[in-house]
Amino acid sequence: MDDVWIRLRSVEGWLLGGIYGNRLDTFQKSNETHLYCVEPLLQFRKPNSSEVQYWKLEWEEDTLGDHILKCTEQYTPHPLNYEKINRPYQKHDVIASTYWCEPDKVEKVSGHGFRNEGSEYLTALVLKLGAQSITILASPVIEVRITNTVPSQIGSQLF
Repeated sequence: MDDVWIRLRSVEGWLLGGIYGNRLDTFQKSNETHLYCVEPLLQFRKPNSSEVQYWKLEWEEDTLGDHILKCTEQYTPHPLNYEKINRPYQKHDVIASTYWCEPDKVEKVSGHGFRNEGSEYLTALVLKLGAQSITILASPVIEVRITNTVPSQIGSQLF
């Protein structure tokens, strides 16, 4: 299993502080919310702590045309505009479009994708928060779906 994937799973039990982007386009369809963003950033906060981490999400296309989700762990909300602050549960004031949800405790993280020639490729990330699932799908404009169910057709579960 890829080291980044192990780190992604380490946010289980943490709180999802928000989904950030320079621009988040939002679409409501029945009981689903869809967010569309180029390079969104997820913020996670350890409960009862000011410890935060961010995950920058990007995509790339492989030689066969498959969309691969790239996740980069970082400790600031760069490249988004932000200010350092000193609050008990907050280190940065992010100046960007933001989406928050309740409940916010990450119960489970799973990655979905495909295997090819001995390598594994991530195409979707699923965060389970109470009765909600947040599914993040790789594409030139990354799609984030907030639903009551995990969508099918998102690839084999890799972790």
